[in-house]
Amino acid sequence: MIILTPTAREARAVHGARVVAAGGDIAAAIARVAPDAGEPVIIAGVCGGLDPSLRAGTIVLARSVFRGGASDLIPSAAPFDSARRALRRRGIDFVSAAMLTTTVPVPGKRAKTDLWNTYGAAGVDMESYAIAAALHERGIPWVVVRSVVDTAAMSLPPSLHTWSAEQDERALVRAIASRPREWAGYAHLALNMRRSLKTLAAAVGAIASAAPAIDSVPQERITVRTLT
Repeated sequence: MIILTPTAREARAVHGARVVAAGGDIAAAIARVAPDAGEPVIIAGVCGGLDPSLRAGTIVLARSVFRGGASDLIPSAAPFDSARRALRRRGIDFVSAAMLTTTVPVPGKRAKTDLWNTYGAAGVDMESYAIAAALHERGIPWVVVRSVVDTAAMSLPPSLHTWSAEQDERALVRAIASRPREWAGYAHLALNMRRSLKTLAAAVGAIASAAPAIDSVPQERITVRTLT
């Protein structure tokens, strides 16, 4: 299996010889994995939790990914079933549920609760849908594996409320340094991130090592949702 992560931080966490970090340029990342189009791709990264029962570090194996106004994307059955079996065999704590993709972070408990009650998605991220859609267009099978960082009960520090998927992390570090009132929130988030990346690495390793040879099977598209 090929592992495709949104950021270099996530790529370093899962490591391995076949890891590609999109780094904000999804088209270039897809072009790099396209020559091996017969192999499934693990879209691996971290996410926010919407399901209030999920702890930091819980793995979400996406049964579907969706975003407002677009068709849901469903992973091919073979890589999804293989991933689910691998996680169970390793005893890794995970849920299999929908994953929501948004264009901006979901900042606080109230907003997360509203999304959970409305859509029932276990987690939320900012990249999975775009990556899955690009792979779908090329006929490359995929599966999304995300690890919860900020739980449903957590609010993100204010400087993260306008974070974009393409933003330079160094700019964020400079912003944090100038906002000491947010340091406690970032310390909590950093501890969760450490745990999240550790379980992500374990989950991706289990799935990649158990992956069978899988033919490229077109993904299905189903219902259209509108976020309000």
